[in-house]
Amino acid sequence: MPVPKPRENENEDAFIERYMSNDAMKEEFEDNKQRFAVCRRSWAEEKESKNKFWNFSRPNDNEGELFIYGEITSEVFFEDDVSPRKFKSELDDLGDIGKLNIYINSSGGDVFAGNSIYNMLKRHKAIKTVYVDGVAASIASVIAMVGDDIIMPMNSLLMIHNPWTMVMGNSNDFRKIAEDLDKIRETIISTYQSRSILSRDEIITLMNDETWLTALEAYDYGFATQYKKDRTIAASINKDFINFGNVKVQINDKNINKISTNNVKETNTISKDILNIDQQGNVDPLYLKQLLMNRRTINNV
Repeated sequence: MPVPKPRENENEDAFIERYMSNDAMKEEFEDNKQRFAVCRRSWAEEKESKNKFWNFSRPNDNEGELFIYGEITSEVFFEDDVSPRKFKSELDDLGDIGKLNIYINSSGGDVFAGNSIYNMLKRHKAIKTVYVDGVAASIASVIAMVGDDIIMPMNSLLMIHNPWTMVMGNSNDFRKIAEDLDKIRETIISTYQSRSILSRDEIITLMNDETWLTALEAYDYGFATQYKKDRTIAASINKDFINFGNVKVQINDKNINKISTNNVKETNTISKDILNIDQQGNVDPLYLKQLLMNRRTINNV
């Protein structure tokens, strides 16, 4: 028989009562428990299909796409355990792909749902490229960290903050929820630390301040690997200088000394022999930027 579907504006109890007494359902599923389980699952799947915040596709044999748009809700994702399995099933249905493009435009949502999605994606063997199409806020910013590459247009934003909840109860309840939130926060910090060049204390400060990051700021802090801008960021080396964005660095046989930039935090030197310089005298700009930033020499290049 056809899978039962809820009527418009029909609540769960009314739907289950209607189909538990349906003659065709009784004939198909004589056992009351089995019939009840079928009704509950049908209800959950129908609700999930209407409120699903993700969508997978496979544009070609070697490439998959995932769109995460809208609120990441626990009500949808965990009801009857349908959605986690469905998300995993749809991810697996992409098959043996080599690349997965993930597009995010979400204000966030439930921490546990977001962490579950992050972990499923993290285990996938495909090379993952995350595109922040508009905003990746709260737990959506955590999911964004799964990318091998994280690309942000100049008009996109990343927001990080501490987890929060609403609770009612006595003083013991409030102390307990505060302890729980601290533990949940640790899971978020660890994910940010896996990508960012910032220290743990610096990440905590940003979270405490509920920080909105532009594409450039996210790039500088290591939360993004690229930002889209209508100019080419290039690094090249001649006899005397290496020019990288707005940074001019003097070189000699032993050291490369940064001598002029608008955003210098401290002076440092870099040994020339650790640079990846090709035969034409060019150096990979992303490699150089990461090298310099890891040594905490410049910001906002």
